[in-house]
Order: sequence, then structure tokens, then C-alpha cells
Amino acid sequence: FYNAYSNLKVVQWSIWYAVSLCGYLQIIMYMQVLWIEIKPNMEIAWNGAVDAVLTALAALMALAAGYIHAGRLKPLQSLLVLSIFAAMEGAAILLCCRTSNIYISYVGYILFGAFFAFSITVASAEVA
Repeated sequence: FYNAYSNLKVVQWSIWYAVSLCGYLQIIMYMQVLWIEIKPNMEIAWNGAVDAVLTALAALMALAAGYIHAGRLKPLQSLLVLSIFAAMEGAAILLCCRTSNIYISYVGYILFGAFFAFSITVASAEVA
């Protein structure tokens, strides 16, 4: 334990991983509540389909991150890519939460989840 966390790079990526995962879990827990607030009386709710699309797209993004990261990115480039994807995650959440259109909120949520899957895969590869 001491050897692993005496390395500043491991500490940096571990903190990023933990904070990112906590944010992701909080967002997915409250997204259903937000959708009810945006559109309370929907005849057809697409929430389950949106989660299914998110899962499929997240799997593809994780595979893409693994392919891109496999020996192609230097540590500083990984940090830059991670920063860009974190900014895109934030923009997707703002899109999702600040709109009154449920379908735009769905798109923002799917984009957020896909960007998260990409960035968490890069962070995992850096720690490994």
C-alpha cells in the first residue's frame, strides 16, 4: 500500500478516478428524478431505452479508449485527453439538466455516460 501510494502519478490518477466515479454515481442516481421533473406526465417513458443505449455506447467508448491508449498516449497526453473528456462530460450534464426538453436531456445523459466510460478507461490504464 505504501509503495503504491508513494508514487505521485498513482495518487493523482487514483484521486481523479475516485472523484469521477462519485460524480457519475450521483448523476445516474438522480437522473430519473430529473426526468420526472422535466416531463411529469409522459405517456411513454424512454428511460429504460436510454439506459440501454448508454450501456452499449459506453462499451464502445471503453473499447475505443483501450485501443487509443494502448501504447499510443504519453502520460501528459493522457492527462490532456482526460481533461478534454471531463470538460465534455460537464457540458453534457449542463445540456441534460438545463433543458426543458426531455429528449435533449436524454441525449445529454447518453453523451455524459459515453464520455465517462472513455475517461475512466484511460484513468484505469494510467494507474495500471
